[in-house]
Amino acid sequence: MTGTKRDNRKYSVNIREVAKRAGVSASTASRALNGKGELSDATRQKILAVAKELDYNTNILARGVFKGETRCVGVIMPFGESYYTRILKGAHETLYKQGYVPVILDSCPKAFDEREQIQRLMSQRVDGIIIRPTTDEADDSYFTDIIERGLPIVAVDRDLPNANVDFIGVDDRAAGVMAARRFYESGHRRLGHLAGPQYTSTARLRREGFKTEASSLGLEYVEVETENYGYNLPGAKALLGRSPRPDAVFAPNDSGAVSVFDAASSMDLRVPEDLALIGMGDYDRRL
Repeated sequence: MTGTKRDNRKYSVNIREVAKRAGVSASTASRALNGKGELSDATRQKILAVAKELDYNTNILARGVFKGETRCVGVIMPFGESYYTRILKGAHETLYKQGYVPVILDSCPKAFDEREQIQRLMSQRVDGIIIRPTTDEADDSYFTDIIERGLPIVAVDRDLPNANVDFIGVDDRAAGVMAARRFYESGHRRLGHLAGPQYTSTARLRREGFKTEASSLGLEYVEVETENYGYNLPGAKALLGRSPRPDAVFAPNDSGAVSVFDAASSMDLRVPEDLALIGMGDYDRRL
């Protein structure tokens, strides 16, 4: 059997062809298509109509090479949890509307791997990076290449006090204070805390605020520190097994709160009748 090989690749129209068809110079066509420069409305509309007729699409990569930008932003974020999924969705929508393309990588549990991810994004010549850091111990040397190139970097959820980068997140210390006050106002006097790993600002500041406020209010305080930041049934059982047992628990996040809820159920304790419980993050709906 014989046949003819068919080339299905679509022919790409360049800006010179748009300019020729519209009867203008290439520079005039470029200004119209990029929305820049002084042009009459009639000329601009004519060029845009020709571009649409020819199915012209601006070559973002080629324009980026010329201008020294790629219109791509690296995003390093954990996968799987709805809290971070919502952050990813928001970042994607905002970047896309502004003409950027997010390059998304799953966050690594180790700093060494995270640094390799940053280097890979830099090799792709991204215009900036959004990151949920593995640890908040990172300093400026961690982001040397990014800083030297003058690129923006934004830390999300976990602050980086030792690095000169922007941060977007909540006031974790204030959240701990609010949790302790809420328990106090509800009549609870023996507070427990399932503390997350202290190498992260979120866990450390939430613990600091909660413990300090409990002490200032004259409340009993007991804690169990865990190495992981999510669901931890053994840690939750150990906390509820303390004597006297806490009558209210502040968990490091909602996954931790679920583990406290499950531990309480296994001990025939009812939430909230026998045990008050506060989580944080609003990303696990099982409670």
